[in-house]
Amino acid sequence: MDNMLCNISSNNYFSYIRLRSKLKKEELSTSFFAVITAAVFALQMVNYPLGPGGTTAHLIGTPLLSIIFGPEAGIVGLSIVLLIQALLFGDGGITTYGANTLNMAVTASVVSFFSYVLLRKLYKNEKGRIVAGAISGWLGIVSAAFMCGLELGLSKSTFGYGLSVTIPVMVISHAILGIVEGLVTGFAIYAIGKYRPDLLKR
Repeated sequence: MDNMLCNISSNNYFSYIRLRSKLKKEELSTSFFAVITAAVFALQMVNYPLGPGGTTAHLIGTPLLSIIFGPEAGIVGLSIVLLIQALLFGDGGITTYGANTLNMAVTASVVSFFSYVLLRKLYKNEKGRIVAGAISGWLGIVSAAFMCGLELGLSKSTFGYGLSVTIPVMVISHAILGIVEGLVTGFAIYAIGKYRPDLLKR
């Protein structure tokens, strides 16, 4: 866990440096970034019971941040959200901060951003933003859930369940909720691209 925290901290630092450079060059809107990050915070605070044994799931919002501002923004924004939740609300916890950041900030940001870029090459019109955004949003939350299931399964000695249980439960429950995440991401990206194209270059 210590090594994971160190690696995550280093990754967040370099992502922050790159994000700050973009902001200084006015490639990004600082206020818009803050608004989207706040919206992501609100989305994550609502949990939905979806699986056996009290399994719950929540939207992550990472794909929206990552697609609009780039993966480094998704990493920095989600890292801040997760830290505030852990410190002020006891949600997630400090001891799992490294794992949560790896899953929801790093993995989801990278997966959703690059899948969106690839899908936009296939769906190039305006409505293609909905398709690309929806699929990328779904892939982002499912990839984060897969990573979480993998980590829990590898911790069978303390968690009690192996990979054959943890991965299916996490992936299936979040694949269902991912439909909502995908729709929110897709239509949000479409609306921003249509009414404020200056804020969305992809």
